Amino acid sequence: MVRWEGSEPSGCLLVPGMLPIGILLATGLNAFFSVPWHPHGLIVIGALLFAGIVLWPVSDRYEVTVAEFTRHEVRLVSRAAVRTVPAADLTEVTVTHSGDPEEGYWRTSLRVAWREGKKTIDGPHDATLATSLSRLVAPGVEVRHVWEKPESPS
Repeated sequence: MVRWEGSEPSGCLLVPGMLPIGILLATGLNAFFSVPWHPHGLIVIGALLFAGIVLWPVSDRYEVTVAEFTRHEVRLVSRAAVRTVPAADLTEVTVTHSGDPEEGYWRTSLRVAWREGKKTIDGPHDATLATSLSRLVAPGVEVRHVWEKPESPS
């Protein structure tokens, strides 16, 4: 069995992501319908930020954080549920390594795709993950191993 555990939750990006949407909606209300910014625009922005704060814990519960591979199945584990995908249904397994020139490779992303969906789990760098998975997954499933060129953060 190969177990891959992610370490970077993405739910925390939900709240700041709502801010630009709120600003665009408030600007659209003002531009197209002559609705004043105050108080209507502020209400729209506040409501979307509140929605982000409320949805953050909900989305975080359903985020897959662990993938457990056996020869016959893949178990995708979140805090709320476990999904089991038969190995025969896998269509893609990709391991991507990324980082920056100063620190080298520091992140490994595991992407698992099957007929009904796909999931990506980001975690710390593990150069041996793709090799371990290649030995374990079904013969018809190719494990792609991608090394992205380290780029400076902009």
